[in-house]
Amino acid sequence: MNRFCKLLPIAVISLGIASCDHTLDCPDVTFDAVLLSEDIHAGDSVIFSTSGHADYLTFWSGEQGSDYDFRYGRTLVPDWEYYLSFTTKIVKGVQTGQLSLLVSDSFDGDYSDYDNIIHTEWTDITGRFSWAVSGDAVSSSSQSITEFVTEDTPVWFAFRYRTRPQSEFGQASNWLISEWNITNISEEMGPVTMYDNSNSGFRVIDPFARTPVASSATVSSSQIAVAGYDPASTSEDVETDLWVISRPLRLTDAIEMGPDTPLSVKNFSKQDVSGFGYVYENPGIYEAVFVASNQTIRDKKEVVRTIRITVNE
Repeated sequence: MNRFCKLLPIAVISLGIASCDHTLDCPDVTFDAVLLSEDIHAGDSVIFSTSGHADYLTFWSGEQGSDYDFRYGRTLVPDWEYYLSFTTKIVKGVQTGQLSLLVSDSFDGDYSDYDNIIHTEWTDITGRFSWAVSGDAVSSSSQSITEFVTEDTPVWFAFRYRTRPQSEFGQASNWLISEWNITNISEEMGPVTMYDNSNSGFRVIDPFARTPVASSATVSSSQIAVAGYDPASTSEDVETDLWVISRPLRLTDAIEMGPDTPLSVKNFSKQDVSGFGYVYENPGIYEAVFVASNQTIRDKKEVVRTIRITVNE
């Protein structure tokens, strides 16, 4: 009881001090920005003159990914242009024609039934792309896959890897597949990656029960690796068939892109700036926005300055 009585006056005094403390209130923001020259070309440094004081200053260029109007997030409704690209590399081996790329919109998603997989209607699109022939990485080139996209119907992509008897056809070639990229090109946002290695959900289907030996594959967030069996480890030299199939890819669904983000020009620990430069790489009309703010844990004040910029070629 005595201890409580001794602490109580201190707590009351502290509360009184806090209730009278106005240091947590923000001062008004004084900030302005002007464009020094309107003769702007792509690749030039655009110079802004800035004045006033703010604890924090951010810059939104108005480009995709840094547009103030989308600071709370944006949704992409895909347009009807889709492209696929990837990179391949052969680590070792001499067998040719082992790897093919297939697409289907009729696969039922049963990855456990090998008979179901091979009897699904797949379209072979291997010939549309460039492939590695040695240890040098080769870009497939970006090719349209729009014809395989149907409203509200998913598609599956599959890499099929066959190893023929190595005593007859030579050592199996080990392949690496990376930089998998399905892009939608829209009038609003230009090219946007919808699926890559990390979110395409590739999984390995190897009908090991059908052969005494099996080829192998690994899937990571950055690449797919497929390899033939080691002939030195078995007396059975047979043909094997391995599939790596994506999850159902819903290419017509809207995509939540998340919020656009600004560039930080100044924070609390930095001195005020009297100028700022930025380079627009592409011609167009942009709404550049500066947001200047002062803030504490209980108060915030800000000033928004918008400058319309025309970038010529």
